[in-house]
Amino acid sequence: MPASDEALDPFSKWTVGNSGLYFTAVLAVLVASRRSDANPGMFCGNRRFRSRSPPRRCCARPGRGLQQAVPKAPQETKEACLAPARVQRRSSKDVAPDGGYAAFKARFEKEYAQQQRASCLALSRRQRMVAETLQAVRDSWEPDSRLAAAAAAEAEEVARLFRTPAAQRASCCDLARPRVLEPTDEPEAPHDVPRSWAEQQAHARALAEPRPLPQQPEPAPVPSRSVSEQQRHCAELAQPKPRAFTESLPGSSAAWREELASRAAAMVPEEVQAARSLLATMRSRPRSAAKKRPASAAKADEAVGEQLAELKAMVEEVLWVVLLQVRSCPKPQSCTGTAPSGLGATALEERLGSLLTAQVGPALRPVAKRLLGPGQGLPRRLRAEFPKLARHLGFRESEDPEPLPTLWQQEEVSLHLAKVRESRDELLSMDLTKDAILRLADLKLH
Repeated sequence: MPASDEALDPFSKWTVGNSGLYFTAVLAVLVASRRSDANPGMFCGNRRFRSRSPPRRCCARPGRGLQQAVPKAPQETKEACLAPARVQRRSSKDVAPDGGYAAFKARFEKEYAQQQRASCLALSRRQRMVAETLQAVRDSWEPDSRLAAAAAAEAEEVARLFRTPAAQRASCCDLARPRVLEPTDEPEAPHDVPRSWAEQQAHARALAEPRPLPQQPEPAPVPSRSVSEQQRHCAELAQPKPRAFTESLPGSSAAWREELASRAAAMVPEEVQAARSLLATMRSRPRSAAKKRPASAAKADEAVGEQLAELKAMVEEVLWVVLLQVRSCPKPQSCTGTAPSGLGATALEERLGSLLTAQVGPALRPVAKRLLGPGQGLPRRLRAEFPKLARHLGFRESEDPEPLPTLWQQEEVSLHLAKVRESRDELLSMDLTKDAILRLADLKLH
């Protein structure tokens, strides 16, 4: 450890074995300090006691072994101690009951902790860990000669890391000297001669010229084939690759071929065989053969057919009534006169169309396109005169007379028939329908 650290911590060279002496010295210092605080007359020349009252004779406090009087101080020392006491006197209450021992102990512990902190920061983490370990196990473990040798080697290594003040000053002086540049034998690069204005312009024009592209070598001529040769070559490439009989199939095809062979050789249950035979019989039967149907199915089909015919007639009746009401509505005209204006007639026609669609649309929409073909007369008239209802019912622009196929049962047909009949009755009971029928009767009479 350097001299400065030794001056700060005089106990830094002590080992673990000297801890007893260290604590003995600390105890002696504390006892001396306590005695000096108890008998301030003995140290009246110290700066610490100049402002205190003059020393008095007193006996030892009860409970202590010392019962001797404090000796008298010289006259000059006494006067020197009394001079500051005349300026400011302190009462006996300002003196601590322990004679200042607690303050000294706190100050001593603070300074000692600062010294220990400085010592710890001056060492590396490894050395500090070794020292803390030795301090912790000093009471339960005795170091042997090998540990002492290792500690000594570590201390020597640490000492080599520190420089003495003389060596440090010498190093600083060496670093402060200017560096001497050694002459080199290499010739200096010649300085470029500045160009004139004309030379610079010529050099710039030369740099602005496009760089010539490198000439690529011409490819070797490939002999071209004739049409017949090219066709023959393509035919050869299209031929499958010949394969020897002993050559095995590729892995991808061999796997599924083996799987098919194993399935074909597997035992087939009786149910599967019966199903296969039935399927073969059904496939061998010609399509033109009549299908056998039970008598109950025939009766049910006849009943459904009758209901479908009645439902179709009722749908046509409702649609004809709707067309009659649409035709009885006045059309917009551009000429002026007794006829209503074009805007009012258009609004009236729009309101009538919305009313009729809301009245018959929910009942006719599921059945109209399955009973009437889009190419029949009534759907064509409906698309031409009442396109809004035609779009709502699903009549497409087509000339196909066949409607969409139906797979309704008897219960479904009965339900649709009841809904359409109810819609027809409501439509006929409307005032608009009655007025249209009366108007039509008047036209026939006249």
